[in-house]
Amino acid sequence: MPPKTRSSYQHGHLPQALGEAVLELIGERGVRGFTLAEAARRSGVSVSAPYRHYSDREALLAAVAVQAYGVLQRRLAAAKTKTPEPIVQICAMAAAYVRFARDDRPRFELLFESGIDKAAHPDLAIAADAAYEQFLASVVSACASHEDMVPSLAMAVRACAHGYAALLLDGSLEQSGVTKRLAPAVAGRAVRHLVDAFLRNEELHAASFTATSGGSP
Repeated sequence: MPPKTRSSYQHGHLPQALGEAVLELIGERGVRGFTLAEAARRSGVSVSAPYRHYSDREALLAAVAVQAYGVLQRRLAAAKTKTPEPIVQICAMAAAYVRFARDDRPRFELLFESGIDKAAHPDLAIAADAAYEQFLASVVSACASHEDMVPSLAMAVRACAHGYAALLLDGSLEQSGVTKRLAPAVAGRAVRHLVDAFLRNEELHAASFTATSGGSP
């Protein structure tokens, strides 16, 4: 069957139509498996039409990725509003991150497998920072008495959540007995263990320092 086209452009919404086409094509072929011309045809316009808005394929992907980061940010923000406890917020966001990868794979692959140069697309870098600020804000609150460990813990939380998402998508979790349905909760528990270990280690270090120094600064 020929690929479906849409009529959005006829109503003056070419960027939206192209964005939808990009996500469809990623879902079908992967993030590197299509051309700008194919996205144009899927949108029902000429192959030259996208160049009215985007200089090249990467510029189009970057624009769609900015929107995808917005989706991720909103999902992380929604997850953390369910509790005032920072550590529980972090775990809930880790689960939401894995759920995003599971339920919205085209956007996830666009964000993390497209190889877009964020330095060449400042709006994309800003959108990425805004999404990860959700994690960072809760980590800052969780580490109120250990500010020096914020950067390392924030990165560790992101790495753990992303690792579970990647293992989910490549089938490794299912091979080890973790179903797609359970993967978000499993990731959330793993992040809880990680955060607890970080904080416990910091407390033990502080206690050891106080004991050996006699309480002196």
